[in-house]
Amino acid sequence: MGILGESIFRFKSVQYGAAAVGLIGVISPFLQTIVDTGTLQEPYLTLVKGALVLCAVIIGKKQYQPELHQDNVLSFAELKEDAISFDEAFERLIGHEGGYSNDKNDPGNWTGGQVGKGTLKGTKYGIAANTYPNLDIKNLTLTQAKEIYRKDWWNKLGADGIHSAIVFQLWDFAINAGKVRAIKELQQAIGFVGSQVDGKLGPATKAKINEFDINDVILTLMAERLKFYTGLPTFSRYGKGWVGRCAENLKYAAKDN
Repeated sequence: MGILGESIFRFKSVQYGAAAVGLIGVISPFLQTIVDTGTLQEPYLTLVKGALVLCAVIIGKKQYQPELHQDNVLSFAELKEDAISFDEAFERLIGHEGGYSNDKNDPGNWTGGQVGKGTLKGTKYGIAANTYPNLDIKNLTLTQAKEIYRKDWWNKLGADGIHSAIVFQLWDFAINAGKVRAIKELQQAIGFVGSQVDGKLGPATKAKINEFDINDVILTLMAERLKFYTGLPTFSRYGKGWVGRCAENLKYAAKDN
């Protein structure tokens, strides 16, 4: 049996399900005898059959299947790894980032990265003085900000080969908390520990990410992101905005997956 030229029986989840159906066919006469004798009522017979198929599919799904991590699992269910363009990602980002701000209590607004250290130059469109101390933040244009995000953040993230639904979440986190921090939280989300959590998006990290379901990665990364925010001493002042940003990104995740 094939669908558009590709056999669905190469997937363990289908194999286990088919095996369960075959088993039901073999034991159905025995089960019917039990029903006929009154030991088992008819509604429970259907329930037993359904439970057997469901258990088989769940077991099959939990088996690691490398073919499910290819770009094209089946020709009718293509995973679009590059579905989100930079322009779309930027439009989402700017929805989170405001105009010019020179809040003196925000460490990011100071060129030294700490309150009272360096010059208070502020933040505009999310471009902060602590990251760009030599930039004229106050007079920054939206066009200039977009080019900075493209050149320094989107192009340098190095997330090629990862589904774009995950890439957007990682990119947005990196802009808000720093690239190394975002990658470390992602590595923790996929189970890395100790020296594995190095803040580098290398081949081992990418391979591990692609072993997981997209939604599992996104949700666990978001959990790590929220835990990171709540541990910051400035959470009481800025936490509401950070949590709201995460909530909006979960909506994007539901759209992207």
